[in-house]
Amino acid sequence: MSHLENGLLGVSALPAILHYSWKKGAVILGSQDPSHWDLVYPLSSYGRGIELPGQRYQSLINGDMLYDVAVTGDNGTIDGQGYVWWDWFESDSLNYSRPHLVEFTSSDHVLVSNITFLNAPAYSIHPVYCSLCSWRSPLHHRHSARFIEHSVFV
Repeated sequence: MSHLENGLLGVSALPAILHYSWKKGAVILGSQDPSHWDLVYPLSSYGRGIELPGQRYQSLINGDMLYDVAVTGDNGTIDGQGYVWWDWFESDSLNYSRPHLVEFTSSDHVLVSNITFLNAPAYSIHPVYCSLCSWRSPLHHRHSARFIEHSVFV
């Protein structure tokens, strides 16, 4: 199990089986520098990003084809520092679609619990083609279009 403390995070892909746990009061900050966010192709079912055609910024915490994943916290916080992304969105100056805070694709047995999500650049949690996912006591604040976007959620 990885225990995360305070820090600035670029994009973090998760291995097949993993448990991340935030320590009490820990804050993980998403970078406001777009060069810290990898570009990925749009999801095949979408054919484009949420705002723009073509590539999109990869989610802060993400994983594909995962099994038995727990992202939990003792009321730790993921702060995407999304204000800059919303400013770019509202001024039509985005080059690519905004990233989400957490995105899992084609994954099973995923648990997200006891984490506060703040200032997401787009959605806070975005499960795609997933099954047996559980969201317990997550909180969120402003600047998130939607807290959980269920995309082809089985």
